Amino acid sequence: MNEPRDRARVLEVSRRVGEILHYFWDPIGVARVPQARDEYEAYVPRVTSMLMQGAGAEELAAFLTRTATETIGLSETPEGAAHSKDVAELLIEHFTALAAGHETG
Repeated sequence: MNEPRDRARVLEVSRRVGEILHYFWDPIGVARVPQARDEYEAYVPRVTSMLMQGAGAEELAAFLTRTATETIGLSETPEGAAHSKDVAELLIEHFTALAAGHETG
């Protein structure tokens, strides 16, 4: 096991997850507010862990939807659930590319 390399990988995945949650998921609409860059940081470790444990899009989307509705307090809507699914697929796409050693977007 190469601990420094593994740690660097977790940090890179976490960084990418934070960016995706802030700029794409953004359920409360703060992506254009620089002072709110850390708004979703509390969810990064869980999403990172889920990705590294092989969670699929449905599981990730369910977590994002639950977080938006139960934790953040937004109303559950079909549009919100669809958006969570799109973001979950984007997270998996980026994680897969990072795992393969490729940079994306």
